[in-house]
Amino acid sequence: MNLRNHKTLKVLSILFGVVIIIFGLLYVNFAVYPFTSTTPNYSDVERVFNRMTFPADWKLEKETINKGIAGRQCPIESETACFLKSKTFTLKDKNIVSMLKDLLEETGCKDPVMTDNTDSEGRRVVEYECSIDAVSLGVSYDFRTYELFVFANS
Repeated sequence: MNLRNHKTLKVLSILFGVVIIIFGLLYVNFAVYPFTSTTPNYSDVERVFNRMTFPADWKLEKETINKGIAGRQCPIESETACFLKSKTFTLKDKNIVSMLKDLLEETGCKDPVMTDNTDSEGRRVVEYECSIDAVSLGVSYDFRTYELFVFANS
């Protein structure tokens, strides 16, 4: 092997190594732990959601969390709100409508928007929604199933 072939092989090896490192960094950034973070990200959603306090006698049925990629980025294929934290309770209370508004106002929401829907079957659902620091907050109560759904997302 002559000297020129040896130098060419060395340069190609170095270039191949650099390409492998670049692809490795891209994989880590897009699939494992992003180097940059969107705003708002999951920590913002969680911070706003955790301002709400739930009485101990509320029966928690389900809790949902979607952190996206490491709580910092949403996958490219994500079509809906990526960062989400929610809880579903079963609750029978006559003062539920005023409690829903109070629940959002304790987070710092100013004037949550209320929607009171009754469908053709007589099913009534009351919802309140607002936004804090680009994080959407909402609560809804189904009077037929007694389900209270509380969420924060971005």
